[in-house]
Amino acid sequence: DLTRLRAVIRLLEAGHGHRLLLSQDVCTKKDLVRYGGFGYGHILRDFIYRLEEMGVVRSDIDRILIDNPKRMLARRC
Repeated sequence: DLTRLRAVIRLLEAGHGHRLLLSQDVCTKKDLVRYGGFGYGHILRDFIYRLEEMGVVRSDIDRILIDNPKRMLARRC
């Protein structure tokens, strides 16, 4: 995750926050928390918390989690 966290921060610092979306894959049983994986809640439970620890402000996090997906989905529907 550290590499991904740093990449998100670099993109934010470069002014690309309005274009960022986060996603993850959970495709096999081993990806589930029950079997030792990160599970479906990893981004909201762990990744976002670590972004905040690394100094990303809440407004940038809200943009990535709420505003950008809303804008992207509005264009497609």
